[in-house]
Amino acid sequence: MRRYVASRKRYRGEVFFPLHFAPGEEAQVDWGEATVLEGGVERKVQLFCMKLCHSHAVFVRAYERANLESSWTGTCGPSSSSAACPSGSPTTT
Repeated sequence: MRRYVASRKRYRGEVFFPLHFAPGEEAQVDWGEATVLEGGVERKVQLFCMKLCHSHAVFVRAYERANLESSWTGTCGPSSSSAACPSGSPTTT
């Protein structure tokens, strides 16, 4: 039994599912923190970070706070026409 298991372990390959995304179909979003120098004063800002899954393009914007309103302006900014943006978000003002 040990020889059989050992022989099977040698032939185990990597298993993965190739992922394909249409342009604009999906993005990964996260928040980070950075220290910036503004007017000679150091302060912390919250970074909205988004990576598009199709093109791997990265978008980063600094905010005072990491909250829902900042998330909406990060993903549903003035040039967005996404149906996923909530009513009253910056795209509708």
